[in-house]
Amino acid sequence: MNQGPINADIVIVPNFGGWGNVPLNQAIDLEPVISGVQQYLESLGLQTIVAPYRRAPAIFPEEPDFDIKLAVITEMLGLHHTRARHFARILETLALENSNTKFLLLGLSNGAGFIDNTMEYIAPVVEDRVAAVAIGIPFWHSRYVNDNIIHLDNGGNDPVTQGKVEDLFGEALRTIFLKFYSLVNGRAPKWEEGWRISGHEYKWEEIRPVVIHFINHRLLKYDSSLHH
Repeated sequence: MNQGPINADIVIVPNFGGWGNVPLNQAIDLEPVISGVQQYLESLGLQTIVAPYRRAPAIFPEEPDFDIKLAVITEMLGLHHTRARHFARILETLALENSNTKFLLLGLSNGAGFIDNTMEYIAPVVEDRVAAVAIGIPFWHSRYVNDNIIHLDNGGNDPVTQGKVEDLFGEALRTIFLKFYSLVNGRAPKWEEGWRISGHEYKWEEIRPVVIHFINHRLLKYDSSLHH
C-alpha cells in the first residue's frame, strides 16, 4: 500500500492466508470474496480500490534472510504483533490524509489473524472508518472483540478456528505427501495449493448475507447518504 492521496470512497485491503504474499490473481480462496464485496459497493455508486497488503516478501519462504523468516513465522504464531502495529500506523496515516475514504480489511486464515491483531492498534481518531472481516482465524489467535470487526467460522464447523486436532493432523500428513510428490517432480507447491482443509473454505454466496449486513451497519452507517 502506497501512502498519499486516494481517489476512492472505499479501499478494500485483502490479507491472504499462508505467508500472505500470494499475488491477487492467484488468491483462489479469497478472490471471490474480494470481487463480491467490490461489486456490491460499486452497485451503491461507491468508488473502490483493491490494495492487498503483503505480510512477507514475494519470494518467501525462499527468502534467504533468516531474520525475515523468523519475524514472519513468529508473528503468524501470535508471538508478537510487530507488522500488525506497523500496518495499523499505515492505515492511520492514510485515513488522516484522506478524510473521506474508508477502509475495509478482508483477511483469510493467517491473514484473518493478522487483521484481527491490526484492529487492536487502530487509533480512535480513525476507527470509525476502518472495519475488518476476519475469515477462518486460526484457533491459536485470540479474537479481538470490537464492533468494527466480524469473525466468520462457518458456523463453528471450521476445524482451523475450532482447533480440531485430528482433522488438522490428517491434513498435515496429506500436505507433507503432496509437497514430497511435487518436489520429486521438480516443483514445490505453493501454500494455497497444498493446504486445503474441509470446512476451512468459504464460499462468497454463503457468507455474502452476513458480510453485506456488517458492511452496511459498521462501515457505511457513518454516512447515511451512502445507503441505497
